[in-house]
Amino acid sequence: MAHFPFNLRYSAVVLMISALLIALAFAVGHDVLYHSVDRKPVLHVEILLNWNSLQLSNQQVYVALGALFAFIVRSFLGVSVSTAFEQFAWKSIHSQTTKVGIIDDLFSVLRNGLTVLDPRLWRRYPLSMTLAAMCWLLPVSSILTPATLSVKLAPFDDKVLQRVPRVDFANANFVNLIQSSERSNGSGEWMKVYSGPTPDVQRIVNGAANQGRVLPIEPASANSSWSQEFHGPALVCSEVNQTLRAIITRNIVTAINTTQTTEINNGTQANSYTGYLYLSWAPAGEDPVNVVPFWQPEKNGTYTLQARQIGPDPYATGGSEDTWLSTDSEPIQNRSPLSIFVSSFPRMAEYVDLSNVDAALQNSTIIQCFLHNASYQAGFNYVNGNQTIRIIDEKVQNGISLLGGIEGSIHRNETAFIRNPQIMESMAFQSVMDRSAVSCMDTSARISSTFVVVAMPRMGLPR
Repeated sequence: MAHFPFNLRYSAVVLMISALLIALAFAVGHDVLYHSVDRKPVLHVEILLNWNSLQLSNQQVYVALGALFAFIVRSFLGVSVSTAFEQFAWKSIHSQTTKVGIIDDLFSVLRNGLTVLDPRLWRRYPLSMTLAAMCWLLPVSSILTPATLSVKLAPFDDKVLQRVPRVDFANANFVNLIQSSERSNGSGEWMKVYSGPTPDVQRIVNGAANQGRVLPIEPASANSSWSQEFHGPALVCSEVNQTLRAIITRNIVTAINTTQTTEINNGTQANSYTGYLYLSWAPAGEDPVNVVPFWQPEKNGTYTLQARQIGPDPYATGGSEDTWLSTDSEPIQNRSPLSIFVSSFPRMAEYVDLSNVDAALQNSTIIQCFLHNASYQAGFNYVNGNQTIRIIDEKVQNGISLLGGIEGSIHRNETAFIRNPQIMESMAFQSVMDRSAVSCMDTSARISSTFVVVAMPRMGLPR
């Protein structure tokens, strides 16, 4: 005797519908599971179980759950479809006279796949055979899966709060400051004098100048991007006006003419000169006498290239300390910013005999660059560790004048100025330009020396 619930009149219908609903529920669950991990980055594998040599990760759990849900869906669909097949088969047999052999073949369709190809069964029982074919096609879903988990390389955006490298010029790591002994103990003041950039600034500036790019910055993640706003140095460059150009050119002509040497070989006189393809210098002052590249240490002596790295320096040209020192509360303002001159003379190499210096200086370019404070908005992007930095916005602000040192009252802390961002940023920008100017001047010296060795001494006629 059949037991509950299979002794009910509609037990087949209940079984068929229940199996179908269970299959649909697990199919929806399978889809929800895969959608929950769809397009999610696989950055780290989380180990959920580690027992002896057995390790179970979260990825393995997702794959196992997907396979389990698919198996349950396939099984319950098979139960539902096979039950429906049997019900339709019995109903078809009861409605018409059928040979025992055909009945036997019909009920063996779910056990023998070859009988699905029997045309007699398709003609007499098309609906039952369609259900039988569906039962046999269910395993195909294991081969042609409707949804699978796969991992591929793809870009993604994942915004997280994380500490990133910060551009900060408002600190004391850029400059060397030394205590000055010029202030006596009874003066009630102290003074710290600027003595140049720190070794780290020299190393970084040299590296950036040699490579022609920003040195690599270690990101928080190998694949990450962020934007940052900060204050930094900026050079505003332009060609000098005609008046200043004439003053500088005349100074260079005079300096080259004083390098003339004469040699006599076999009765032939040969004159040689020192020429320059490229020059870079910092002005000593703002007046025409102090902006030129060459100066004469001794009257009627040889001209020498300006050796200072930064200028103009009002204290070096006769100004008082008030024009050179900053207070411990704010930097010097309302004074000409630091600048550097860069010039090139492309026609200098064409003239073997530099007795006609004026012609050799034709088509020359003379540029003056001023140091300014600027606000930047920069985008930092890293793909597999490869760095790309893009300036989104840049606004040039006030000029940066020379800070020869800092003075203050003994009643105030001697290190309080370090917490003043205006002073420290100005000193940091000055130190960066200081080292950059040294690199430019070293280059000009090397080019001029090479020119002398290659092109001089020679004898010829002026062009």
